[in-house]
Amino acid sequence: MGVPVCSGSAARTSGQGSRSTGVVSGFVLKLARQAAGLTQEALAERLSADVSSVQGWESGRRPLAAMNAGASSAGSERAS
Repeated sequence: MGVPVCSGSAARTSGQGSRSTGVVSGFVLKLARQAAGLTQEALAERLSADVSSVQGWESGRRPLAAMNAGASSAGSERAS
């Protein structure tokens, strides 16, 4: 199943500004977390963040720009 992705001005036509883009990005974060086999709690621990932050990012309520630099790559590392 493909994931629809909006870019540029098309993502802002709903009247919500960049929130539309945030929702798509949050959805992608959720897919990446699930593909890595992590719970929201485990991802939050790896990122040294609160679970409520991860929930906010995934739902689009909190912009991913609020994430610390380099933190996004920490969730993609797998334990050997």
